Amino acid sequence: MSPAGRRPGPARTREAILDAARTEFADAGYAAALIRRVARRAGVDPALVYHYFAGKPGLFVAKRAF
Repeated sequence: MSPAGRRPGPARTREAILDAARTEFADAGYAAALIRRVARRAGVDPALVYHYFAGKPGLFVAKRAF
């Protein structure tokens, strides 16, 4: 029997989202940046961006910390 729950993703998923967010915020600016575009750039589902960062404000703060 396999373990319950979600299969672990690549270790770089969070970093890939942050890299994509840096590009998205630089290209579009904060107001026009979209979580969907960040997710597309990172190659992940938008729900995963919300899972890690709880939305655009959390993503913006996290990307500035690095």
